[in-house]
Amino acid sequence: MPSYNELGILFGLASTAVVLFVRKKIKLPHHKSLWKSALLLFSLYTLMLVITEVRWYFIKEQLQSFDLNQNGFIDLEEYTDEAIEALNRRTRNTARNYAFLIAAVISSVVSLTFYTTDVIRTHRKIKKSKNSTIHE
Repeated sequence: MPSYNELGILFGLASTAVVLFVRKKIKLPHHKSLWKSALLLFSLYTLMLVITEVRWYFIKEQLQSFDLNQNGFIDLEEYTDEAIEALNRRTRNTARNYAFLIAAVISSVVSLTFYTTDVIRTHRKIKKSKNSTIHE
């Protein structure tokens, strides 16, 4: 069964593809702001989960390098300070378990901030262009 992070990566990739697919159908400036923030949201979410999974893969590979007899366990004769440190990194790293939630919160906050500033900027740009056409 795939992990939540793997499911999140698939969700993020599919959502990014959908957002990219509807790009040409967007005409209104405020909808473009929404489109850009949605693209940021899903791509940032996917990127953070991919980085988490790659990091976890390397931690797992490092830990397996200390298993000299390849039995799947680090036995007492295989214990070294480096092996214990790698084992602690693997067992105490709970960030992977909650990465799909943490990435969702962080990417949502970043994209909401981007959306707010982009809407304000777009609104000012539209207002400025209307004022310049009225004065002409």
